[in-house]
Amino acid sequence: MKKILPCTGTGASLVSYLFLFSNTLAAQVNFTSSNLPIVVIDTKDGQGIPDEPKIPATMKIIYRGPGLRNARTDTQYDYNGAIGIEVRGANSQAAPKKSFGFETQEADGSEKDVSLMGMPAEHDWILYASAYDNSFITNVLGYKLSNQIGRYASRSQYVEVVLNGSYHGLYVLGENVKRGKDRIPISSLKEDDVSGDKLTGGYILKVDAPDGNHRWGSAFGAECRNDGRAIFEIHYPKTKNLQIVQRDYIQNYVTQFENLLHAKNFNPQTGYASMADVPSFADYFLMTELSKNSDGYTKSTYFYKDRDSKGGKLNMGPMWDLDLAYGRGFCDGNVPEGWAFEMNLGCTPSDQIMPFWWSYLMQDTLFVQTSQRRWTNIRQGAFATARVMSMIDSLQNIFQEAHARNAIRWNMGQNLNAEIQDRKNFITARFNWMDQNISGLGYYIKPYNATELCPGNAVVLQGNSSFNVIHFWKQSNGSIVWQGKEFSPSTAGYYMLEFSHASGSRMCTYTFTKTLSPRNDGVNTSRQSGPWEEDNTWSCGKPPVPLQKAYIISPHVVRLNSTAAASQIDVAKESRLIFLPNARFNAP
Repeated sequence: MKKILPCTGTGASLVSYLFLFSNTLAAQVNFTSSNLPIVVIDTKDGQGIPDEPKIPATMKIIYRGPGLRNARTDTQYDYNGAIGIEVRGANSQAAPKKSFGFETQEADGSEKDVSLMGMPAEHDWILYASAYDNSFITNVLGYKLSNQIGRYASRSQYVEVVLNGSYHGLYVLGENVKRGKDRIPISSLKEDDVSGDKLTGGYILKVDAPDGNHRWGSAFGAECRNDGRAIFEIHYPKTKNLQIVQRDYIQNYVTQFENLLHAKNFNPQTGYASMADVPSFADYFLMTELSKNSDGYTKSTYFYKDRDSKGGKLNMGPMWDLDLAYGRGFCDGNVPEGWAFEMNLGCTPSDQIMPFWWSYLMQDTLFVQTSQRRWTNIRQGAFATARVMSMIDSLQNIFQEAHARNAIRWNMGQNLNAEIQDRKNFITARFNWMDQNISGLGYYIKPYNATELCPGNAVVLQGNSSFNVIHFWKQSNGSIVWQGKEFSPSTAGYYMLEFSHASGSRMCTYTFTKTLSPRNDGVNTSRQSGPWEEDNTWSCGKPPVPLQKAYIISPHVVRLNSTAAASQIDVAKESRLIFLPNARFNAP
């Protein structure tokens, strides 16, 4: 959560923001009422709010209800009580307008769980200043899109803040990253949970700047980097409550997951997927790529594990901290084209090292296909372009009045329409690019081109890589036999595909293998969807005959429109066999 400013790549644009905001002069605003809730905070004797520790203060939230206007003179409060408050963030502290973290408290200073403006009761909250995003939508939009596809992310509410009697501007009040039944719903891990099922969860971990908790390095170096490894930190439980056996358990679990992934054990029962929830990794990947969040894999990146009795696998999320998203980032984060995970392989500075996980996941067809199918699904629903544009318009309508006051108070740009249109333009272009390129995602030899060598038929193998690079096909002795993305070996054998690409000043090389064996087992596999009788439907270029077994590969659809013949049909999961009118299947 503490963010260190990148000093390379297009991070210079963010440096410009720092210069701009650190040289702005605050102006007074005559503030009497708002269409938003009004948060009134008073510290003792007008004391300035520090960056740790939290200091005592009082807070009132003036809120008459949805759609009603609130006045500073109102006495109808959603909350009226004590809080502890501190400045939060790192780079944002260079701006006069600070973000704050606060906890709701009893009069004696102890934590007090409360519901704020209809959000589930908790005591840990944030007031986000949006110091570097004058559109005020990047975080709120990202969190809402996450919620739309069934993944928890911070609930939030636009508010206007009055601090020690003076108007302080437009803010987003939201939930902090926290364990809880209405936040990250994992088991509470107590200090005496040191054995059995209770020891196995719950834990929240992150890739982030140091936050004072237990940290350790990844088991393997980052892809395309020679300056270190990704660092993991236990976010929950905090170090003061964490037992050594708990620390060792979760660290060993993550290391074992990394060992399986690095070994490219892609077996769902025995490989990395036995320890990680693949759909959650796919969703995190797609949301990060849509936003092209420059921090999305290297900072503010959370993952968690519940007890084994409750699923027990590593889950990615929640989404957090999208300041540098939707066209506002570094490492080409402002360019709609290109995969963010590839640019982050070698572009980010030494304090932002991405785990090797993502480039290795691209070698697993299960992960790639899960991501591709999920993208197709959510693009028809939550991520439909028109729907997202409408969501942005709705958000703008909510805070537009307050944005004008905030612009005066902090001498920020007042052309909100232009800011919003920039975000819309980026998102639309990003949708289009991902739609066109999601089918080419991954690093592997496409298995559906041919799985075995069919007698008398040439086999075409295709190297699948997201990079536009030169591909080399080699034999087992290392000799190059072909250059190009597609290769047609004429004989059975072991073939190796190698491709390289430049990432910043670094060179990355990837190698994948495929073994071709003659077709001699009497099995004919589907090569694509199509009619049973069509030669191109089948791997050996001919429909199965009665002495052969027909195997339909996921996600192919094979249609029977006359008499089909084979000794047996196997239909893989997510593939289909369609019987058209009067269709028959004959087995000997």
